Amino acid sequence: MKKSTSAILVFMIAIQMFTIAYSTGVERSSAAAAEALSEEARERLEELVAQNILPDSFQRNLRQAITVDELARLYYREERGLDQIEIDHPGFDENTPDYIKAAFLYGMIDDLNDLKLTMTRAEAAKRISKSLTYTVGTDVFTRDFASVKPSDFHAVGNVLSASVIPAIQGNFQPNKPFTREQAVIGMDAHSSGNIRGILPFSGLNGQESITVGSNYAYLSFESAKDAKEYIGYQVKNMTKGVKLTGKQQRIDVGFAILELWTPTHEVKFTFKNGLERLRFRGDSVLYGTFVYTNWHGEGYLAEPRELKAGEKANLELQPDSVHRKLYARTDQILKKILKPNMTEEQKVKAIFDYVVTQIKYSSGADYISAANALKAIEEGRGVCAHYTSLFHYLATRAGIATIPLSGPSFVGEHAWNMVYLNGKWVYVDATLADGKKTIDYTYYLKDAMFMMKTRTWIGYGYPDINIYPEVDGMNLKTTEELRVYLLRKMAESRTEPPKKITFKVAGAKVDTDVKFLTVVSPEYKYKLNYDSKNKLYTMIRG
Repeated sequence: MKKSTSAILVFMIAIQMFTIAYSTGVERSSAAAAEALSEEARERLEELVAQNILPDSFQRNLRQAITVDELARLYYREERGLDQIEIDHPGFDENTPDYIKAAFLYGMIDDLNDLKLTMTRAEAAKRISKSLTYTVGTDVFTRDFASVKPSDFHAVGNVLSASVIPAIQGNFQPNKPFTREQAVIGMDAHSSGNIRGILPFSGLNGQESITVGSNYAYLSFESAKDAKEYIGYQVKNMTKGVKLTGKQQRIDVGFAILELWTPTHEVKFTFKNGLERLRFRGDSVLYGTFVYTNWHGEGYLAEPRELKAGEKANLELQPDSVHRKLYARTDQILKKILKPNMTEEQKVKAIFDYVVTQIKYSSGADYISAANALKAIEEGRGVCAHYTSLFHYLATRAGIATIPLSGPSFVGEHAWNMVYLNGKWVYVDATLADGKKTIDYTYYLKDAMFMMKTRTWIGYGYPDINIYPEVDGMNLKTTEELRVYLLRKMAESRTEPPKKITFKVAGAKVDTDVKFLTVVSPEYKYKLNYDSKNKLYTMIRG
């Protein structure tokens, strides 16, 4: 039996799917939820109008698309203490309202012209996600995840997990307008704390001032002591490996050019082009393009170096040394295994076959990462994390949309890939294709319902019982509805799984195999009986 990745992932999946969602024991009806949310929004709006925070017209047009200006007013209506922050951007002056300054400071807007725009839900997700203090989650767990652009997965997953933008009938509906009602529902879940949505910012203590532009933040302090304290606390991890002299220095910290002790400011950050967010992990700084798999994130690792006198700073984001080496190797491999005029499907098969034949399964557990993709190439061995990592980076470098996934499975903790082909997302498991004389394609280009028989994961096609619309157990129309119904039955029974469950299906295409439940938990073992006279299925535990 093959082994795989991390027990943390199993824990997170179990917590998100069951414990949190049903801690109150409430089963949500989609119609009732929509009605309740509308009432919630209405009451909240009445409060804001009564406090003169919003005009009365806002309340009268609840379902109207919200403008960026109105959204900024909602989120930053109580923002104060921005006197020590100077916004250095055209159109901003001492008369600019604090809520607009805050919207720029925290990265929600890039220009005053943004304020008059309305947004789709996907566009709102990108603005809001950038302005959030933390990356809460990155998994798109709505039914219509396939309608979300892969480039928007991070933003949409983040706002859904943070409950800033609510799902609608279990769907995200990325191209629908983002309305005032929806904004009000999630407004209290929103918080900002990063300069331009990038640099952590804990507020001003009265001893410094900040000048913020579209791609920079300059800090000035009242005394050298205050500046040294900030540098020692905030800058030290960013400059690991570079000796700080206490004199004027320029340091490339990967995500920005950092200047210390300049004639005008003690600390200057000039952010590199295309940078959206940093992630601090221990004493390391990650930036750039992230690979997300549940709660483990990977990006380019900052490798600080001091710039020489007269050296021109490079403001383009650069991969770290591991990614540079990996990209060189993957590009060489792709030149050999991909032929001109190949279809996307042919490219995916060539990459899949290469990964399966390149790696010999070993033992142990590891994470999905660039380092493990490189290890798979150089050493030719690894576990599921190595197969998944190598497939991900090869497909990505070939211009194919792909997402690495992980979770509990029938072989233990496991990892595999999701790939976009012919207008839909399908799943591949290179690890389980290995180990035989020929490549086993059992888990190649399969749909979510097929993969669900042998594993669980969060989002990306695995039905989320928290937001899925209500289903009728006596009229189940699809395999997905049946599985949602059974998962909810398991979640509702807090002490032990139910001894008996009955259901009816509305069509012959519904897969009534309930063994997928044993992957979720070994306790969910049932014998299935069918009463043909009454067309009733009965599950008996044991």
